Parts: sequence; structure tokens; C-alpha cells
Amino acid sequence: MAGENNPVTEVIEVQDITPNQATWNRIKAHRGLQIGFGILSLMALCALAAPLLAPYDPYDQVLSQRLIPPVWTELGSWDHLLGTDHLGRDYLSRLLFGTRISLLIGLGAAAIGGCIGVTLGVLAGYLGGKVDQAINFILTCKLALPNLLITMALVFLIGPSVKVVIFIIGAMHWTFFLVVSRAATLRVKELDYIASAEAIGCNKWQIIWHEIIPNLLNQIIVVFTLEVGVAILSEAALSFLGLGVPAPIPSWGLMIAEGKAAMFYQPWLVIIPGIALFILVVSINLLGDGARDVTAPEHRS
Repeated sequence: MAGENNPVTEVIEVQDITPNQATWNRIKAHRGLQIGFGILSLMALCALAAPLLAPYDPYDQVLSQRLIPPVWTELGSWDHLLGTDHLGRDYLSRLLFGTRISLLIGLGAAAIGGCIGVTLGVLAGYLGGKVDQAINFILTCKLALPNLLITMALVFLIGPSVKVVIFIIGAMHWTFFLVVSRAATLRVKELDYIASAEAIGCNKWQIIWHEIIPNLLNQIIVVFTLEVGVAILSEAALSFLGLGVPAPIPSWGLMIAEGKAAMFYQPWLVIIPGIALFILVVSINLLGDGARDVTAPEHRS
């Protein structure tokens, strides 16, 4: 009819978002992941560039300049921004090189523990039966042992070194990987695509490697990040007790141990490496928590 407005139909074009774009959008929206990744990246960069950033050799001893306080104190000096230790070694230089030790031990030990725990957990969960019973018996025995005491005894018997500390901490921290991967495998192996793989003739090892493990990566990433932090703190505890990284290698735990004798008079000797440990572990946990949220199965559709 004349004078009557015809309805206008708006056509909205809906663009499909690829899985990579959806993942990137979740990363940009996750503040914790961004903060953790930023701090960890900065510390990793400092560790890699420690020879360039460190103002002094971390092993150089100048007894005439021992126990100089940090620059923000009244007696501080710009020549040593974070002061010097009881042997006159520059604290900033030792802190930068100590980042290398902490990250190396944390990543190395978590990788060893992950290989052991995930392997045992997947085998127990998928094969079941006597294999599951045997692995559960090993797990029960392991949980009955005091981790720190066994680690200290092994390091004492073998002799402290960076490689020994990495191997022993990794060999003692696999139970969390086992428990999580076994529970996840028990859930995954009941799904339809596992039955389909079995129906077309895939053997057990093909199913484990191509079907089960890729679907456990989300849980493994979270556990790995947690265990990196645990390994770093374990190394610091061992070094603090004198059974970790041997002196004079710069280690944050060793720096805390060396500074504890004067902690009531020069508290920065303990506070500075303690804060560094806290920031590193928190950033790793934030990164792991964010990775879990971003890669969660409910977000993959």
C-alpha cells in the first residue's frame, strides 16, 4: 500500500573464528596469563643476558667492599646497586646469574619428573589390571617416604652438583604427574574415539601416543608449571641446608643461607633473593593457571 513503509531486513554476516583466533582472544583476555608470561619472560631474558647485564663477575671477591648495603639505604653506593655479600661479591651480579640456576633446575627437574610420572600414569590408566596394581604399589611406597630427607640423603651420598640436584629432584617429584595422568587416562579411554581407534586395528602403543597423550596435554601443562615452582623451592631448600648447589655457584637458596648469619643486621641479604624466589614461583603459577584456562577442553569447540 502507498505510504506504508516496507520492513527493512538487516543481514548480519557472521564470520567464523578459527581455533587459533579463539585461543588468541582468550590469551588477550586473561590478565593472569599475561602477567605471569611477562614476568617469566623478563626473568628468562635476564638469565640469558646475565653476562651482559651483570656489572661484575659474580665470583669476584673484594673483601674491602664486603657487606655494602643496597643503593636505596643511607650507606648505599651506585657502584653496587644491590650491595655486596660477606665476601664482597656484587649482589646484583649473583642474583642475575642465580636466575639461570633456578630456571635450569626447575625446568630440568620438572621435565624428568614429568617423563617418569606421565609414563607410569598413562600405562596404569590404560592397561589396568596387574600393571595398574604394580604402579599403584610403587606410588604408595613413594608417598610413604619423606621427600626432603630422601633427597638430602641421595645428594649427600652422590655429591652436590647442579646435574645431581636436577636429576634427584626430578626423580623425587613425579607422583603428582602420575596421579593426574592416570585419572585423566581412565576418563579418556572410555570415550568413543578410543573405541574407534581400537576397532580399526590400532595397537595399544599407537593409541597411547596418538590418542591419549595429546588429550592429556592440558593437565600435564598445569602440573608441569606447578612442579617447576616446587623444584625451584626444593633446590633453594637444599642449598639453604648446604646440600644443594655447591658454593661459589650463585644460587638464590645459597645466597639466603649465606646471608642468614647477618639477617638481623643486614636483612637485605635474605630479603632480596627471597623476593626473587617469590616472584619467580608466582609468575610460573600464574602462567600455568592461565594456560589451563586457555586450553581447557570446554573452550575448544
